[in-house]
Amino acid sequence: QYQDLQNMWVNQREQLRNSYQEIQELTRQIQRLQPEIEIKRNKFYLCPLQNDRHREAIRDAEQRGSSKHNELQNALQKAKDELACMLRDYQELLNVKLALDIEIATYKTLLEGEESRWVPLSCVSSPQDASYASSCTRGESGWLLGTISPLKEWLCSSTGCSGRWCGHCTWSGSRTMEM
Repeated sequence: QYQDLQNMWVNQREQLRNSYQEIQELTRQIQRLQPEIEIKRNKFYLCPLQNDRHREAIRDAEQRGSSKHNELQNALQKAKDELACMLRDYQELLNVKLALDIEIATYKTLLEGEESRWVPLSCVSSPQDASYASSCTRGESGWLLGTISPLKEWLCSSTGCSGRWCGHCTWSGSRTMEM
């Protein structure tokens, strides 16, 4: 019996030593995992705070983006309105130009018709207006009526006037007669 007790005691002691070593191993593992647990615990407690900050940052970014989008939409609409106004002004100017072109063409036609009524003279000039082309015709009274420019006329009482400026020629002013 003593032997059995002694064997039992040796077994118990061996189990105790194994348990003690196992406790030491587990203690080392706990000590090694403790900092990691603290980090995880801190992250767990800080995570909602960080999530709140992230949510707030996302919300702010969305609001800024929405505000910028609205601002750009308003600027685009303003640019479209300005472009439409410019197009209306341009169309109005084109209409005015067309009307002026028609008026110019009408006056040109009238002037060409008026010029065809005058008999052109060669090389008629005055000392004052040497650069203008001229025309003349003999009126009913025998006077020679000539034009130096569309706005200046001259008269000559000499029947021998060849249509060139001579001593008998005088300015009559602006053109009022038509033949």
